[in-house]
Amino acid sequence: MTLVFRRRTGHKYSYLLTYYRSIQRIEFFINPRHKDVVLTRLRLGKCCINAYLHQIGKHPNGLCNSCNKPETITHFLLECPHNETCSAVLAGCNSLGLSPTIDIVLSDSRQYNIITSTLSRKI
Repeated sequence: MTLVFRRRTGHKYSYLLTYYRSIQRIEFFINPRHKDVVLTRLRLGKCCINAYLHQIGKHPNGLCNSCNKPETITHFLLECPHNETCSAVLAGCNSLGLSPTIDIVLSDSRQYNIITSTLSRKI
């Protein structure tokens, strides 16, 4: 089964489902939309992280609420000692043998569940 994006109408999405009968084994790679949205926002840098909120005038200084350093996506996912998501991502990198860099963390599919399951705030 292939899920193909067709068009956006209002707040609802229309999808075209295509079935391939010649394929013996069908695998589903469809993530829940919420996970895809979170990861896309993190990759693009357009999310509710204080540095971006400051950039668009929605936060007074753009600093992390816990350690008063600029709260960038790298800080949020890899550097903040007070952040549960950061601790989980670093532990995941260690257990998977990955280098803890922002490019690797946001491109490795094994990290997706770690990031989305430990978020304690809206991204």
